[in-house]
Amino acid sequence: FQDIDLPVGNYTLELQWDDDFYSDNAGTGATNDLDFYLFDQLGIKRLFGFNRDNMQGDPFEIMPFRVDIATKAKLMIVRSSGSRNVHFKYILFRGDGVIDSQTPLNGTVIGQANAVNSIAVGAVRYDNTPAFGNMNPTVMSFSSRGGVKVNGVDRNKPDIVAPNGVNTTVDFGVVFNDGDQFPNFFGTSAAAPHAAAVAALILEAKKKYNSDSAFNVSQMRTLMQTTSVAVGGGDGINDKVGAGLVKADNALQSFANGSPLIDTFYLEDDTYTPGIQPVTVVVKAEYISPAARAIFSRDTIPVTFIDQNTLQVSLPAFVGNPPLTIYNPPLVNNGTDGGASDSMFLLSARLQNVIVKVNSASRKYGERNPTYVDTVTVDGQTLQQAGLTLAELGLDDIVHTSSATNESRVGLFYRRATSNVTDLTIPRSRELAELYNYNFVDGILAIEKMPVTVTPRDTTLVYGKAIKGRQMKFNYTYNTANIDPAFNTAFRDSLESLHKTPMSDKLILINSKQAVNGSIDAGDFINMAFMVTGQAEKNSKQAVNSKQAVNGTTFNDTTFYVPLSPESIFEYQVDSANGTLHNSKQAVNSKQAVNSNAAVNSKQAVNGAASVNGVGVVNSKQAVNSKQAVNSSSFNNESNENVLLVIDSTDVFGSLADSLSGFQAMNMVTGYEVGSWLIGPGVLISDNFDISYGIGHLDIVPETLVVKVVDTTAACGDNQPVY
Repeated sequence: FQDIDLPVGNYTLELQWDDDFYSDNAGTGATNDLDFYLFDQLGIKRLFGFNRDNMQGDPFEIMPFRVDIATKAKLMIVRSSGSRNVHFKYILFRGDGVIDSQTPLNGTVIGQANAVNSIAVGAVRYDNTPAFGNMNPTVMSFSSRGGVKVNGVDRNKPDIVAPNGVNTTVDFGVVFNDGDQFPNFFGTSAAAPHAAAVAALILEAKKKYNSDSAFNVSQMRTLMQTTSVAVGGGDGINDKVGAGLVKADNALQSFANGSPLIDTFYLEDDTYTPGIQPVTVVVKAEYISPAARAIFSRDTIPVTFIDQNTLQVSLPAFVGNPPLTIYNPPLVNNGTDGGASDSMFLLSARLQNVIVKVNSASRKYGERNPTYVDTVTVDGQTLQQAGLTLAELGLDDIVHTSSATNESRVGLFYRRATSNVTDLTIPRSRELAELYNYNFVDGILAIEKMPVTVTPRDTTLVYGKAIKGRQMKFNYTYNTANIDPAFNTAFRDSLESLHKTPMSDKLILINSKQAVNGSIDAGDFINMAFMVTGQAEKNSKQAVNSKQAVNGTTFNDTTFYVPLSPESIFEYQVDSANGTLHNSKQAVNSKQAVNSNAAVNSKQAVNGAASVNGVGVVNSKQAVNSKQAVNSSSFNNESNENVLLVIDSTDVFGSLADSLSGFQAMNMVTGYEVGSWLIGPGVLISDNFDISYGIGHLDIVPETLVVKVVDTTAACGDNQPVY
């Protein structure tokens, strides 16, 4: 046993052993089959296992599970097949669990990250870096550690570390408050794209400044490592941080000079008067080359280089107010790098800072973008306080744009203001640039889910008429007040298409006549919707089977249905996270259904937590269905919170019982004979709506049956004809 502390949360454990991979065309595949199980803290009760037959397959197992109450557990690893001794490793890829047992070989950089030619990336939190004032950054606790040997060779991973925890527009459910509206993305999966972006920038710069030079993986790794920033107070490569925190500007400046970026400048001795007396100017800037020079009044003046952020310039007395710039000479032969900084004027009045900030706003999905409101300040003062107008600032032509349209999905988008005042080809703009610095600050548009209620329309059909799922009509109730009237029809049509495209023509039948422990009524289906797996849809039953019916007429209108026992509904109401298999009866011939069905809450099912009678039915491989993505943001406590997923017995006990697939929306009825029945809607799967559901009514009325006696004749005294 291995002892593990498990705090509340979602977990993914992986077990891998040293064996052949079938998928890698390595021989015949694995010759050993290892399994692992989670036991209670006493090692008596087996809690969970998610194992497959790995013989002649790939040598790994994955165990996804969720812990709702913090607990201690034990992990057992067994060999179910094979005889060869193998090295194995298990890794906690997700979750905050702590392995209490001794773990002398704790390297976690494996697979492609541990490949010879990969550049493996660890993670440092973005605000624990020099850019945020921390000159001694440290690696995050979850960041993968190196030390995993391949054929006895340590490949010295990771190579570098990069920032994580950054803003994104995708909500991963991480609780982290950094003071803005954006969700944050953590993990080495967030750090690696930053390092990849630096590599792409280096490749682009190499192509621009050294177009004739080749640049391979080894050179890229060396460059990124030698220009990195030390992490954790140490130097050199280690198995936690590699060579250190990747730094793009250091890498670029190693083969091309940039233009100096002025931060500030001031007199070394402010008792001297520029112009009248010689003065020494201290310039603070980024990307100052040791070979930098000053250009003053068209003359080149030597400078005293202090460091890459500081230099001093000794200026003679001068007439007028000539510009002072700092110039970096080219580093490469073609002279395309380097350049001059912005001009500094020692005698000019300080430029005033004009800030144009667009208001942030929110709206529902499908609605028009809210009205733009600009806040304009001059050195922190309002226009009224500064005694200025928009026209005087050249801002009377402001144009607003946004990355969001009427059809944009739920998420965060910019709201932007632009003006020709920044176009220095315009004479008036050049005049204003001598007085003001302009800064346009974007606002944020948050598009939220649109609340919608989906209700089947009341329907009347004649007995014997087929009930088709896609032919059912629905009312979609939502607030149209802020939807552009010209867009409303298209919006409604797209909503209906979104609902019906993944919808089956078949039905779920919950026969109210079969309820044993109570009757089925509308109260049992409050805010409930329905969906099925592909196996459940495939194994549906036939209500009318084209047999001879009345007066020699054959019914070809066939209703297909998936039978579901009313007891499944009653038990779902008690425990929506787990379902028990119940045999359902076919309404037509009273034979026992061949494939029993189980009701399981789809919120759990699609998120990898569903189990039926203790048998896990979802694994990490199964994420989508071919018609509609099924993900956790479509099923939460606000939207689709009461969705019944019907699975087939073959989903649990069949050859593919480790996964669910082929999800479809399916409407529910409580009967199809003459009478009044209920209609429950098939699920609407969408991240853009907060979805609730209503109940419709289905009235089946009798078909008119006409019995007509055929006229005939018979001779007097003959036998009576057949009627």
